[in-house]
Amino acid sequence: MADAPIRHPMLQRLYAAWCGLGAAGALPSFRRFDPVEVPGALGQILVVAVERAPLRFRYRVFPTRLTALMHRELTGHYVDEIDDLPERDLVLERMARGATDARPTVMIRTGRTPDYLITFESLMLPFADDGAAVDTLAFGMEPIERRELSGLADPTPRLISEIALDRPPHAGAPPP
Repeated sequence: MADAPIRHPMLQRLYAAWCGLGAAGALPSFRRFDPVEVPGALGQILVVAVERAPLRFRYRVFPTRLTALMHRELTGHYVDEIDDLPERDLVLERMARGATDARPTVMIRTGRTPDYLITFESLMLPFADDGAAVDTLAFGMEPIERRELSGLADPTPRLISEIALDRPPHAGAPPP
């Protein structure tokens, strides 16, 4: 874990908490995770329910910080039904990879709100009630830079970097 390329201290604590959950050879269940135990995490964690057949993603918890930036609450909404989310395809692609690969992933990417283009560091963590099939993805997010949309030549959201982290011993091999 010391070599994890996570820059922000809250995200480092979040990753450490995830690594401390779960039994040998299994992904941790989200039911065992308590964001109160991760200093600075409350209001910063986005929780997504993973549904299968077909693969879909629903925001279970949309954090207060993002709600304020987006000027709307997205808890309960399916990501694929949010037509005016500029980065929807990018978000769906990352979530699909997280649900399939079952690996924690750190990303640097931009996201667009009605007023800003925000560059942020994001940590995606997979959870599975059965220990194998990802049923929940949790994202910790910390802003790095915020720029007003007015005056930007290209405010298109982009993935800047993505690194899949090593799976701790409790996580076992990715599901087939």
